Amino acid sequence: MDPSSALDRAPNTKGVRHNGEDLRSYDEVKSLSVGLVGYGHVGRSVHALFPSARIYDPFVPGYGNRDAVQGTDVSFVCVPTPTAEGGGADVTVVDEVVRWLDSDIIVIKSTVPPGTTDQLARKHNKVLVFSPEYIGEGVAFKNGTLTAQNWPFVIVGGDTDPAELVLDLHARVLGAAKIYRQTSAIAAELCKYMENTWLALQVVFASEFQNLANATGVSYWELRALWGLDPRVSTAHTVVTADEQGFAGRCLPKDVEAIATFAESAGVSVPLIRAIREANEHQRMRGPRNTPTS
Repeated sequence: MDPSSALDRAPNTKGVRHNGEDLRSYDEVKSLSVGLVGYGHVGRSVHALFPSARIYDPFVPGYGNRDAVQGTDVSFVCVPTPTAEGGGADVTVVDEVVRWLDSDIIVIKSTVPPGTTDQLARKHNKVLVFSPEYIGEGVAFKNGTLTAQNWPFVIVGGDTDPAELVLDLHARVLGAAKIYRQTSAIAAELCKYMENTWLALQVVFASEFQNLANATGVSYWELRALWGLDPRVSTAHTVVTADEQGFAGRCLPKDVEAIATFAESAGVSVPLIRAIREANEHQRMRGPRNTPTS
């Protein structure tokens, strides 16, 4: 889609229906009501984009009324997907929210295994799309250098009509300078895992070269700066100190484990991804918590 035209055209929502009404009955995308389920790290970033959103989170005081989000036009689901027994992602909470949530379009922001969005759409007979989140735990996010507002792109995976409506909704907030991509839900889901696995790889890679720098009497900071001159590489997630190695936090460990477990269930051998986890376990024994950042 052309992001510059998304700001001025009527929503392309033919075929998206709720209670027997075509969503083309909405006058403009900007008039759509927005719901938000889950008000943690990700939920707050979505709220920053849509400050008028109705919020439900039973664990946050003041947001415990589920009815607040019922009947909204578009709702974002930002609930945890922790590691389940066996290593996969536990999508129980996502499943439960989709079951009871009455919104015309449900946007899953939680990181879920490939195929989950389509499976839940069929299971509950609802309109679902998946839009990966990119609000990390590093310094750049904590100090406000990187935010949902200045992130350069938006991806929405799902059927064309509801996915483009969600892109339209973002374009009215973010403007024409961003990159907007519509794809299948499963491609967007897999993309999210690919990105987090790559970042995890950069962390353990940087930690091992920091050890090599120490062993050879080279300053790691000088080494990193020299290496970073090559335009083919990225210095993201390569800030690491001598006593703080490996990755931790709420995302990378569980996502690396989840995609490795998913690969096994799909009959795909992923020795490199398994090696990332093993290398991280080794590095984590060397010092306290650290997640290198950009």
